[in-house]
Amino acid sequence: MARMESIYSLADKVSLTVMIEQVAHSAMPLDLVLWIQDNNYIEYTTDHEGNALFWDKLNNVISSV
Repeated sequence: MARMESIYSLADKVSLTVMIEQVAHSAMPLDLVLWIQDNNYIEYTTDHEGNALFWDKLNNVISSV
């Protein structure tokens, strides 16, 4: 199953979720599937260009909080 890392800020109620690997929705708890459908998340990749994009997106999200 995907390892999920979250950063929580209680004052701002911000959650940052990073999907480390692809997981079939059938292997996830229903509440997690529903959360993914309703919220944004950043997918991690080891592809060179995708990895650079991941870190840019992560930096933008953290900077905007």
